[in-house]
Amino acid sequence: MAKAAGQSPTPGRSSTPGRSSTPVRSSTPPGRSSTPGGNSVCSDSPRVSDEQGSTWKATKPHLRRSPSIKSADAAPISEAYALFRPDEILSGRQSAKLRRLEEDVVDLRLDDVYSALSAPWQLDRNDVNGPHSSGDWADDVLPEFWVSSDTGRICFAPASARSGAVQGQYHKTVAESWRCFSHQAEAPGNIGGFHGCCIDTGQPGTRWTLVARLADFGMVMGREAGLRVEFAALVRNDCEALVASVGQHDECRSLFCVDELPLPSGRLFLADPAELQSLCSSSTQVAGPEEEEESSVSTVPCGLGAGYYPVVTSRDKENRICRVSLVFHPSRTGKICLRFPPEAPPPKDRPASGRSEPSCCSASQPSTESAAKPPKAPGKPPHPKPGSGSRPRPRGGLLT
Repeated sequence: MAKAAGQSPTPGRSSTPGRSSTPVRSSTPPGRSSTPGGNSVCSDSPRVSDEQGSTWKATKPHLRRSPSIKSADAAPISEAYALFRPDEILSGRQSAKLRRLEEDVVDLRLDDVYSALSAPWQLDRNDVNGPHSSGDWADDVLPEFWVSSDTGRICFAPASARSGAVQGQYHKTVAESWRCFSHQAEAPGNIGGFHGCCIDTGQPGTRWTLVARLADFGMVMGREAGLRVEFAALVRNDCEALVASVGQHDECRSLFCVDELPLPSGRLFLADPAELQSLCSSSTQVAGPEEEEESSVSTVPCGLGAGYYPVVTSRDKENRICRVSLVFHPSRTGKICLRFPPEAPPPKDRPASGRSEPSCCSASQPSTESAAKPPKAPGKPPHPKPGSGSRPRPRGGLLT
């Protein structure tokens, strides 16, 4: 059974057999949270700007076993949006408005604010031989990779430029070595043990920015979960792959920078910090001696703590990976765009990946009664004054 750990959870693991995990309840309507000094973190208003210049249309379902993208009962939902690069969102005159933050917290990073805003507890896994308490991920959600955590954090670790790291889904049972599966469908799934992945972007020497969005998870297992990380995204610095929207696809509200991450080899490991060294050593090192200054390892908190989480890659109009998204709440899985710009058709020469080509990664409705209600970030900074500053540059089109 999943349990709530204290403020300083012990990363040690128990191997007592016969104990199972309890699914995590998804969020209920959120409350409101503030920084210790009383300044609000984000706005009640969902609006970024009165004019975004483009429309988002999404239908259900998308990322499924069936190649079908549309269903007869799925009514299109129009949503105005704009696309931005990481530096455009995280800095500049419009940053506070786009992210609905107070001016004095715009330059802070996630680690600067998270400990003061998050609840002092997280979920733990009692038995490493059993499955993770992974929330309400639908059975037909088929991301390209999965990653698990028992410490409540996930590492984003570049592989060395001299390494021979192999892309794939990795799984390790207790007291055994890591096994690599070229396709996630071939991996054993959430049956216990540990899960990680290696992603080859095919773009050595590129620079990326890791961002994370905070949201209020509401009540979980009878306790106030408070602000948690809803998703984290590693975005290539030159790509407009962050969505500012007036609706549910918005990714900029309460968005914080985690770190800047160069990829010397173009390859990236995602794993629990406690398992990263063994995963990397099974195929390569994280960084060679002469690359220590160019490579780094960044970590993000995992929503409610220990769990089993989907990893989704997005591609640009040239069919290159431009974003790697790690999702911690079921309501966000249906809102991750698989292609930027969203209306760009897939290239004819794209290799077969075994998944459909919709506009977004989508899951069916979560199983609990409150799961359909997405987490929202609280707070209430002043609304932008009319005519102040320049409007965000609209980019995008009409999704069909």
